Amino acid sequence: MKKNAIKSRNSNEPTEYYKAGDIFTIPGIGEFPSSLQTLWEEDDEVRRTFKLSAVTADFIYYADEEEGDGNGNTVMLNKQMELVSDNYFGFNDFVGVVEKNEGLLWISDAVEYWQREEFVKPQLITPEIEDLLNELDVEKLTDKEKTVYFRYRYSGPVKYTKAEALMAVMSVELDQEDYSNQLTAITDILK
Repeated sequence: MKKNAIKSRNSNEPTEYYKAGDIFTIPGIGEFPSSLQTLWEEDDEVRRTFKLSAVTADFIYYADEEEGDGNGNTVMLNKQMELVSDNYFGFNDFVGVVEKNEGLLWISDAVEYWQREEFVKPQLITPEIEDLLNELDVEKLTDKEKTVYFRYRYSGPVKYTKAEALMAVMSVELDQEDYSNQLTAITDILK
């Protein structure tokens, strides 16, 4: 099992993480182990499993979908398959790229579901809200709103509708002064 150990980016020493599962090929992006595992040292039994969750140009994210503690449920590797972070820094980076749909080349079905439910919030898009969102002039959005809108609408592994992308803009944490008046009016309706 030692031959499959993930090494630390900083020390080049083996870490507690091991490549596991099948090799998963993402066309045009690369090949990755479908999961990572940690083992109990006493008997080599699997302690935790982290599933391939997201890939950006620079990083590969694995998440333990069973673990509720955000600080320890994400393993962040670089493209050389070296450990970059397995604490809250990796978790925060993972959440940030998924929230802002920034630089994502691929996401798992579980992450797509989480992104849709957490940031797009389809349950709030009633026919009335959808009509209001579709009538908005995207050119009147603030620069930060446009950035998030275009990422959700045209970038990333999932392309959202105009209404869905605008809902994501309202969900992403921007500074209050970065919201345009037209989105503020819809946000008020949703409250």
